[in-house]
Amino acid sequence: MAQLPLKQVVVGSNPIGPVIFISLFILPFSMQNIDNWVNQILQDNTSLILVEGKRDVKALNKLGLLNVSSIDKPIYLLIEDLARKNKEVIILTDFDPQGRKLYHKIKHELNRNGVKVNDRYRKFLLRSKITHIEGLFTYYKNNSKEIF
Repeated sequence: MAQLPLKQVVVGSNPIGPVIFISLFILPFSMQNIDNWVNQILQDNTSLILVEGKRDVKALNKLGLLNVSSIDKPIYLLIEDLARKNKEVIILTDFDPQGRKLYHKIKHELNRNGVKVNDRYRKFLLRSKITHIEGLFTYYKNNSKEIF
């Protein structure tokens, strides 16, 4: 995974010297809003997107993402299947405790089986107000600058 540069910004000063804010999660300029996020993930159509359920699949399909699959079998069978068919996977499970736990388990097992997990799209959503992937299309409609 490519290292992103740390961004340092002077945000004020105190008697000792300048106060510097260091951001550890600098996203590429092209992913600073939901429109760009959707455009980027549409262009990255080589990776399978893994989500929790059918409603998540439908939400991503409405955005034009067709290479989407849901977790529809036991994890060990899912990992075997994904490892056999994919070099890279994007995991977009929900951000609730169950979704986070599922994400970490699947990511760990995929990495053990030689499959790269692309985290950049998940990191963007983590910064947004989205907690459930099934609400992504509605979030996009309400926050997009695109005309529907």
